[in-house]
Formats: sequence, C-alpha cells, structure tokens
Amino acid sequence: ANYKIASNTLSATTGVITAAPLLITANNDSKTYDAAAYTTANAVTAGVRYSGFVNGETSTDLSGTLSYIGTAIGAVNVGNYVIEPTGQTSSNYAITYGNGALSISPADVRVSATNVALTGTVGKVYDGTNVARLTSNNYVTTGWQGSDGANITQTTGTYDNANAGVNKLVNVTLA
Repeated sequence: ANYKIASNTLSATTGVITAAPLLITANNDSKTYDAAAYTTANAVTAGVRYSGFVNGETSTDLSGTLSYIGTAIGAVNVGNYVIEPTGQTSSNYAITYGNGALSISPADVRVSATNVALTGTVGKVYDGTNVARLTSNNYVTTGWQGSDGANITQTTGTYDNANAGVNKLVNVTLA
C-alpha cells in the first residue's frame, strides 16, 4: 500500500533457456540368414523412436541427416549386432542416442529329397548284405543361400535287398 509500481513489465538480462532432452532410439530388427549384408537401408526401414519433443515439434524440426552406424551395418552371419543412430542436431534439444539390436537367426535348411540327391554309381560285388558304401561325391545338395553349401559325410546306405542286380534302389538316412 505504500508503493506504486510504475510499470507492469519487468525484464532480466541473464535469462537462460536450456535445451530439452531428446532421445533418439533405433528400433530393433531381425532377419533370417540370407547371405546378404544388413544395410543402412534396412535400418531406415526399421526406423527410430523419438522421445522428448515439446510443443508439437517433430523430427522435421531437427537439423542434419539421420544415419546409422554400428556392427549391424554390413552384418551377414547369424548373431546379434548393434544398430546405432546418429547425425541429427538441434540447438533446442540435448540429443542422446539409444542403440537398437539386430538379430540374424539361422536359415532353416532341412535335408529332404528336394535338396539332396544321390548321384554317380553306387556299386559293390555281392557279399550277402544290403549295405551300400558311399562317399561325399555321391551326394548333390541344393537350396543353400549365396555361395554356402555343405559336404555330406554319411558313408553308408542300404540297397533295397542284398541280391545282385542293376537299377537297385539305395536309401540313405541323414541326420
């Protein structure tokens, strides 16, 4: 009551607005082994999550270009890898990055009549048994990814019977 304020506008010369925290986290991704390297395009498809934008702002309010580094980029073989986002900046946000994970699982290769066949001549002199002797050269395998493959080392099979003859059926059980 003893004072009259001359103006209702006050100002200060030492005001500070600090940057708001913003977390950019790469999404996790997975794939089945296909002999192809995981690329930055794969990581872009998986995407990121933003946490901390204020006042309706979005990633379009950031500078720089979102990119990806980490052990996932170029990964081919089965295993777990790191997807690291990077590259965006802003004076209004204190940006931190969270890593995502890439998991490459084994391809499902099942040995079957469609991807393994016997080839060549499997023969022997009659010995009273139906045991067929084989080598890895008696097998042809198909269905592998890229330049992958396998050698089958199963060395025995069975003839349909022990009697001498031609065009004998040879069966092999692979595990």
